[in-house]
Amino acid sequence: MVVTQPGSVNAAVYMAKTNQAPTTCLSGVPLTFNNVSIYKLFNGNTFNLSTWSGSGGLSYTLNVNNGTITSSAGNIYGGSR
Repeated sequence: MVVTQPGSVNAAVYMAKTNQAPTTCLSGVPLTFNNVSIYKLFNGNTFNLSTWSGSGGLSYTLNVNNGTITSSAGNIYGGSR
């Protein structure tokens, strides 16, 4: 979980989960890590840790290939509401 700018109009909480280990995770070598599930919550949204589901937020996937991050949402931060 990552919390950004608490109390601001851009405040968000990011929940991150993966079901697999990174493909490449070595010191001095660019990371390769696919299918990281992200759920971005805004003020007033809810999230259930048991079912890994939320209401009102934004669900997307991050992939890291040779150190370069891409997002199924187009933006690695998932965009706004």
